[in-house]
Amino acid sequence: MKSLKAKSIIVTGGSSGVGLAVCNRLTAESCNVEVFDLQKPPVDSPASWSKVNVADVDSVQEGLHAFLKTHPTIDGLVTCAAIDQIRDFLDVRIEDIRKITEVNYYGTFICVQQVGKTMIETGTKGSIVTIASMAARGYRPLTAHYAAAKAAVVNLATSASLAFAPHGIRVNCVIPGMVETPMMAQNIKERARMFNKTEEEVRNSLASMVPLGRRFAKPEEIASMVAFLLSDEASYITGESFGVTGGTSFV
Repeated sequence: MKSLKAKSIIVTGGSSGVGLAVCNRLTAESCNVEVFDLQKPPVDSPASWSKVNVADVDSVQEGLHAFLKTHPTIDGLVTCAAIDQIRDFLDVRIEDIRKITEVNYYGTFICVQQVGKTMIETGTKGSIVTIASMAARGYRPLTAHYAAAKAAVVNLATSASLAFAPHGIRVNCVIPGMVETPMMAQNIKERARMFNKTEEEVRNSLASMVPLGRRFAKPEEIASMVAFLLSDEASYITGESFGVTGGTSFV
């Protein structure tokens, strides 16, 4: 995508999973990519890294100030930072809700708000892509607090798109289905323990729910949608949510 070349883009949670795949795709498109994450990316990651707590406004602002010292503008943001938890609805504790919400929703809100403000101040007509989850679209009795936080992320993209549209800034949301990531692997492990099944049994059961290929998505398949929404090819798209679920949303 020629329109992505030389754009400066921040990716939260870019040290693993979908975030890492997004970083790899964007650097392959000749973007300047900065990871905001508490964890350092793999040594072979082509992206730069700033140790940032996305749920802390001061930490995010410090990261942005440091980024702008070497880049004149921020052209894009992708909010991949997330955590999950498998817990029966009746066993969810207040501290569980707080922890899940802090990273998945507060962290997304803070980064979208602060990056959006920076884009306005620099006159940049950028693009912001939030990452939600298929869990946001349906009942999830074992991850109710996670599903609620991700539903808020979907809603946030629409609200932010209206706030930023007068400044030429686009905001969209990508809704992945089940993806081959370390977080998904941990999810499967927890389900296997909870239901006294093998991890292979749980994996096969979940994959059987996917109409397209009966398989999980590759992180790179999510990154392709993200790259498109960041590019000028999506110049008239804002406030929308796009499922990349292999058809699972409709089962």
